[in-house]
Amino acid sequence: MPITLLQNIQNVANEAGYQVGSTVVGNNDVTTKQLLAIANRVAREMSDLYPWPVLFASHSFTLVDVQALYPVP
Repeated sequence: MPITLLQNIQNVANEAGYQVGSTVVGNNDVTTKQLLAIANRVAREMSDLYPWPVLFASHSFTLVDVQALYPVP
């Protein structure tokens, strides 16, 4: 399952020692607003640098009990 914007921002906030709520868009907390702005800037920079087919890829995996690693296609 893809990681959501909220999960990405919560992960960054956790590493930096900040708290963010359960929403990002429309949140009035200064730190959350800053993290959203950074995420938007990075997304714009990525879209300027790379064609979309490079940015978007998906693949299905069949999960197997006790298997921790899967080959990347």
